[in-house]
Amino acid sequence: MSIKKKFDKAIRIPKDSLYISPNAIAVDVKGVLTYLAWPTLNNTCWFEEILNFTKEKATPRRVIYKIGKKTLKWKLACYTEDGWWYRQSEKSSKVGYETRLFIPQELKFHPDFGINKKVKKKKSK
Repeated sequence: MSIKKKFDKAIRIPKDSLYISPNAIAVDVKGVLTYLAWPTLNNTCWFEEILNFTKEKATPRRVIYKIGKKTLKWKLACYTEDGWWYRQSEKSSKVGYETRLFIPQELKFHPDFGINKKVKKKKSK
């Protein structure tokens, strides 16, 4: 299978649409920090890809995000009721840290969904 076909089934997160937590959740024995990450809600074209996967009753196995010349790649680690967790692939460009990526199955499970909902309520008062 060619690399191009392999990544055709991947979710692509658009430029400047990935949030990486400023606080590390873990440190391994080599001192490499691990951060949580998820796509933002400012450009939800990644979610359209999720909807396509769920219509096909398929699971997105890979996620790709480009940071300048570097490319971050994740492989599926596990599935939960609210979405998928990914671990950074060894083939991913080295950026000096690792990330655990969460992709929600529905927007209501997005980590920022409740925050945005509360902000809208405050503005309407």
